Amino acid sequence: MKKTILFLLLIGILPLAHAQNYGFKQIDSSARYCLIMATERLLSKKVVVDIDFGQEKFFLRNTTRLLDSLGNAINFNSSIDAINFMSSNGWEFVTAYAITMSSGVNVYHYLMRRRD
Repeated sequence: MKKTILFLLLIGILPLAHAQNYGFKQIDSSARYCLIMATERLLSKKVVVDIDFGQEKFFLRNTTRLLDSLGNAINFNSSIDAINFMSSNGWEFVTAYAITMSSGVNVYHYLMRRRD
């Protein structure tokens, strides 16, 4: 009985746990604006970059990371690396601001607009 319940729970959760491939398809979408959020990594100069295109977010689903054509997350060395990547894909920088979280970690936000 326990195995059956566990199996049914896994079947219900697994569709929510996979990351969608927003990669280059999302960049080519009809979105006019996006927000790059770069979070500092602990004891590192690199950042974790999430990009918000206004898509719906689900529990346990990583929908804000850009993926390459193989489904692997695209890693950026810095915020500027992410901005350059987006610029090469038809986006232009609008404005930026930083928010310091209660843990002392800075999250840098960059608003981007699709070039006409």
